[in-house]
Amino acid sequence: MKYLNIICKRLTALLSAVLRRFLRLVSSAEEDDASIMQQRIELYRGRGMKIGENCYISDVTFGQDGKDPIIVGNNCVLTKCIILGHDASPALYIRELQGKGLFDRISISRTTEIKDDCFVGVNAIIMGGVTVGPRSIVGAGSVVTRDVPSGVVVTGNPARVICTIEAYIEKHRRQMQGHPEWYPGLKLKHPDNHA
Repeated sequence: MKYLNIICKRLTALLSAVLRRFLRLVSSAEEDDASIMQQRIELYRGRGMKIGENCYISDVTFGQDGKDPIIVGNNCVLTKCIILGHDASPALYIRELQGKGLFDRISISRTTEIKDDCFVGVNAIIMGGVTVGPRSIVGAGSVVTRDVPSGVVVTGNPARVICTIEAYIEKHRRQMQGHPEWYPGLKLKHPDNHA
């Protein structure tokens, strides 16, 4: 029995050490991800894109690898979406736009702008020449072919307005009260708690 206790203590110590090492690796990986994202933002800025401050840009495909005329405002979250500033398809059919080879065709180039405080969901596509108004949300999988007004949520293909930001916020406030388990880490203040 004495040896079993010794083995259990040593295994516990070993597992604790492995767990601490794993947590350090995960923590440093998150720091590395933030550093990589910031490097990518600087790369796109170097290619001529205008990207505001305090933006979270994760695995986004920008037209022509960041060479399209695209503007991203401050405080934006872009998640695994596609944002275009050009349309190359007319060159396939209009002789005047065709070059001598495949890579010297003329594309339509129109500025695409994501204004301040916007969220663009996973797999959304924003076509060239579109402006997404400030404080707007583009839902996951949406295809945005027209300008999005400020302060709305759009979704679908083609994207259409489904509600205002105010209605969206109110919906989530009700859900936070009714289902706090849906919001991991949320600490609600109780009405009788004035802290």
